[in-house]
Amino acid sequence: MNTKSNETSHQLTDEFSTQLPIWKLLAFTVAGFLTIMTETMPAGLLTQISQGLRISEAYAGQLIAVYALGSVLAAIPLISLTRSWNRRPLLLSTGHSYKVETILFIFGISSIVGILITGMFIDRSLRKITLLSLFIFAIATALLGVYSSSSFVVLTGVVLWGITFGGAPTLLQTALANTAGHEADVAQSMLVTVFNLAIAFGGMIGGGLLESFGAASFPWFMLAFALIALCTVYQARKHGFISL
Repeated sequence: MNTKSNETSHQLTDEFSTQLPIWKLLAFTVAGFLTIMTETMPAGLLTQISQGLRISEAYAGQLIAVYALGSVLAAIPLISLTRSWNRRPLLLSTGHSYKVETILFIFGISSIVGILITGMFIDRSLRKITLLSLFIFAIATALLGVYSSSSFVVLTGVVLWGITFGGAPTLLQTALANTAGHEADVAQSMLVTVFNLAIAFGGMIGGGLLESFGAASFPWFMLAFALIALCTVYQARKHGFISL
């Protein structure tokens, strides 16, 4: 009798342990959403910020760069110091223009779609979906550069951009975790550092381009970086984006 009850309890424990913790994941999702929103919100308010502070939009955009640099400085030290801590009590103790708005909204929805698509295929085709995402992103930037006067083409480019961007963090994190193995925590902190460095330098470069050449120059520089990323992933056959 005791043996049967023990077997039953083990089966129930195994069943509960394999269930997806939806509400816990949702809490982390909301926290991540709010965190990223505070970092990227100035992108949609550059005109208002520049007018309120009486500075150019290029300088107003550096708010994002400064925020990102703070993340760069904090990511690795914080992960190193807290990697052995229980996350839950740690988090509890810390308390932790119309067209522009429309485009940002479309971009956000497209990013969500990109996350869903990435989740469907990432386990089976990490390398292929990463290469495809970068290729589509390159096409999107080319569309924005060539047909910037067409509202339909611009919106199409933004949709493609959002879809490819939405799944990018998941693709990078998965490749990094597969490569780092047991040291995934430290590796992920390095990803956060590099990611925010890219945001910081992107803001600086973007501000310089806006002042010197105007916003029309953005797509061509984005295309150049997209092609560099595409070549990098293509060459990474043995580590990260393994060719099966």
